[in-house]
Amino acid sequence: MKREVKSLCGTMATRSDAITRETDDIAWYDKDYSDDDYVNDEESDTDVIVIERVQKTGRRRKKKNVKDEERFTDGREYPLDLWFILANYVHPGDIGRFAAVCHSAFHVTNTVHFWIRLYHRYYDSDVDLPASLQSNSIEKSLKLRCNVIRAIYIMYSPFQKKIRNTIPLESETPHCLENAQCLYMWSEKQPRGPWNFYFKFRKTSRPQRRKHLCIIPYNEDIWINPQNDCCVLSITCMNFIRLPVVMGMILTKVYLNVSRDMKHFNLKLVFHTANKTGSYPSNNGVTVTIDPVCNARILNWWHPHYPGNKDH
Repeated sequence: MKREVKSLCGTMATRSDAITRETDDIAWYDKDYSDDDYVNDEESDTDVIVIERVQKTGRRRKKKNVKDEERFTDGREYPLDLWFILANYVHPGDIGRFAAVCHSAFHVTNTVHFWIRLYHRYYDSDVDLPASLQSNSIEKSLKLRCNVIRAIYIMYSPFQKKIRNTIPLESETPHCLENAQCLYMWSEKQPRGPWNFYFKFRKTSRPQRRKHLCIIPYNEDIWINPQNDCCVLSITCMNFIRLPVVMGMILTKVYLNVSRDMKHFNLKLVFHTANKTGSYPSNNGVTVTIDPVCNARILNWWHPHYPGNKDH
């Protein structure tokens, strides 16, 4: 009996050695581990997620480390009233950073109270504001955020200095308007002689779903802004130039070079008819050439010189 047991144990040991050698030659993701092959190392400090074997099922189960739970849950939640108080000391240029602090701060920046307080904090009766941005009209919730931002760019001195010190064709060039659709185009003559040519574009952007992470539902009317994705390319030329009509077409290519007199710019805008594929040939387009160009600016919807913002 003892001899049979010894021979059986020797046979099993030989088979286990052969299986071990075979599994060593197999890639780790092709191995079929048994329930006893995995040993959990409890002394590891670097493991973020501990993987354990579930007996009799062969599936893996994820278990969060206790240290990670303490790291993410360790904090303090302040009442919402405190964030409303702190919002009174936030400068206009820091609103985005303040809203990214936490959900409560983000909720505060989506309330009517926040934008009205921000407007009255920087309101100056000596500043010439359009009729829609006056104090008796600004408190309407419709387009409140848009109107307050426009008013801040007129009344807030750091923003005024930034606009005055911006050098044309330095911060933004017409190249950033490629693949945008031209909505309108018009021209007007300045009193001193030069002509201004305007092209209003709507930038193509993917629709994004706004995730409302607010504690209390807020009035969505304050977010309404029909000009949100629009901007105007303002071009100043020395003389009048008859331009082809490109309204409704897509700006596909921009060429900006030095003019022949070496004092001005030569601007070429290539437009194509919009299609579903979004790919356009290099030829067969409508080219708009403006030469000589004295000045070219991109006016976003919040800019004080944006057409339509001076509704006195």
